[in-house]
Amino acid sequence: MKMSKPIIDVAPDCGNSPRRKFIKEFNTAIASGDSETISRSVSPQTVFQIAGKKEIIGAEKILKAFEKTPMWKLKRLSIETIITHGRDASSSGSFISTRDEFFAYSQVFKFNSAGGSQIKSVRIYLIKLKKNQS
Repeated sequence: MKMSKPIIDVAPDCGNSPRRKFIKEFNTAIASGDSETISRSVSPQTVFQIAGKKEIIGAEKILKAFEKTPMWKLKRLSIETIITHGRDASSSGSFISTRDEFFAYSQVFKFNSAGGSQIKSVRIYLIKLKKNQS
């Protein structure tokens, strides 16, 4: 069964810098199940963690972990904020999973360099919401 593309909503100020564009594209890749884009963005040393869960290190393991999160292949993703500064970035918003579960999320990214596009680490905070709760 082929899944339809998710609806992606992005706040108008997101995307006016290369790093913001990268964060938007990375989150869109997760929402769409685009493993190629995710693989290009992480390295064998990248550290991934959903808050409260075990750290996962390495591109292959990270991709497998994403496939098990509620963020993988969404119905709808709303990116409300993307903030970048030097080697650090964060984003927040909400999404609806393919199981019609509502979540709020926040991510904290660290990059290998201020101008680079390879993620050193990402920590994701997820909060499950009641339907239509903001």
